[in-house]
Amino acid sequence: MTLAAYGLAAGGYWAVTSSSSTAMAGPETDRPAIDPCSVPGGSDLRSLSAALPQAAFSEAYAACGWDVEFASGDQGYLGVSFYFPEYEESSSELDDEEDLPKAERDFDRERSEFLDGDISSYSSLEVLESRELDLGDEALVAHFTRGSEPPVSQARVLIRQGDGLVEVNFREIGDEGGNGVDFTVGEDILIGIAEQALSHLE
Repeated sequence: MTLAAYGLAAGGYWAVTSSSSTAMAGPETDRPAIDPCSVPGGSDLRSLSAALPQAAFSEAYAACGWDVEFASGDQGYLGVSFYFPEYEESSSELDDEEDLPKAERDFDRERSEFLDGDISSYSSLEVLESRELDLGDEALVAHFTRGSEPPVSQARVLIRQGDGLVEVNFREIGDEGGNGVDFTVGEDILIGIAEQALSHLE
């Protein structure tokens, strides 16, 4: 499950904001207070023709997403997510049995798919390109597709810093599936936004 999917599954609530600097504050917790909509710089948002952001919050989660237009002219989505799994109530016996801190455990699961190729035969995930990044305690960038007929192109950076996880992702959207957008063209923007997001945890 990606961080974005987790936000919905955890019962987080959404707030539509009028600009990247006016995001609604999330619920009070002991975790760092983060405004995810303030992460991308104005130049990045303008280069993507980013539209009105929507924010989501829960005790363990803070995220913001924008409708964007990529250089190819394809419509898509930019998402910035912060996840603090230690604030998530244990949802399975597996969580209780794991020895690793939750953030490390969750990053390892993502690493096994995107870097090690440990993908279930039932999964529609196809990793096109991936590598580690020198960001935070550990990080990766991955270009991949999900789904079929046709598959949807996506790219993401995932960073673990201490007990927090940061995810920044691009995803193409369309009424009839994907057009095969090559996100390696805009990878510098993706990684740059991820670096800005990481600064909120350091």
